[in-house]
Amino acid sequence: MRTVLFLLIASLSACPAIAQTDDEQDIAPALSRPIIDRKHELGVFGQTNPYGNGNEDMNFAGLQYKTWANEHLGLRFLAAYSDYNFKSSKFYQGASSDTSVSKWAQTHISLGVIGGGIEAQRRFFKRVYLFAAIEMRVGYGNGTIDTSIEKAYTYTTPSTPQMPSATYSAVYGYGAGRGNANMFYLGVSPSIGAKLQFNRLCIGLEMQAAQLSVKSIKYDNAPSYGVTDFELGNISHRFFVNFRF
Repeated sequence: MRTVLFLLIASLSACPAIAQTDDEQDIAPALSRPIIDRKHELGVFGQTNPYGNGNEDMNFAGLQYKTWANEHLGLRFLAAYSDYNFKSSKFYQGASSDTSVSKWAQTHISLGVIGGGIEAQRRFFKRVYLFAAIEMRVGYGNGTIDTSIEKAYTYTTPSTPQMPSATYSAVYGYGAGRGNANMFYLGVSPSIGAKLQFNRLCIGLEMQAAQLSVKSIKYDNAPSYGVTDFELGNISHRFFVNFRF
C-alpha cells in the first residue's frame, strides 16, 4: 500500500515538469523563426540619357518587377515606353555653278519595350544596398523623319561710282518633307547602383555606362539602315521606386 501511494505521489509531482518542458518546446521554434523576407518588388522607373551619343538619344519610362531567389540574387523584368531621337549630320548633296546644297534629317520614334535580366546585391550599411545587373531589352515602334535642305550661294553687287562691286555669300533653307519610319531595337547593358531598402519600399538609382545595341530603321522616303553599336562611356541614369511584398 505504501509503495502504491509513493508511486502515485511521484507521478503527480512529475506532471508540472513535463508540462513545462512541452511548453518550452512549443515556444522555442516560435522564437527562432526568421522574420518574413519579402521576395517580390513591383514599381516604376525612368531612365534618361542626358549626355546623348552625338546626335542620338534614347529614354525610357515604365514598370519593373523583381523576384529574389535569395538575399543576394534575383531576376528583373520590365515593360516600358521609349522615346528615340536621331539627328543626322549635315552632308553635302550637290552644287550648281554658284550654289551648294546640304541636307540633314531628324528622326523621332516612339517604341514599346520589354526586357529582363539578372541582378545581384549586397548590404553595404544598414538599409543601404549596392547592386549590379545585366539586362536585355527589345522594342519596336513607329515615328516620323523630317528632312531639311540648306542652300548656300554667292552673289555680286553691281558696281557704282560710289562703291565698287562686292561678292557676298548667303544661306537659306527649306523643309523637304516628312515621312514615316519604323524601328526594331535590341540592347544589352550592364549596370551598377545603390538603393535604400525599407520594409515595404525600395528607392534606388543605377547607372549604365556601356551598351551593345542593334537598331534597324526603315523609312518611306529615305534610305533604310541597320546598325550595331557598342557604346562605352554613354552614361544613362535610371531612378526607380518599388513596392516590396
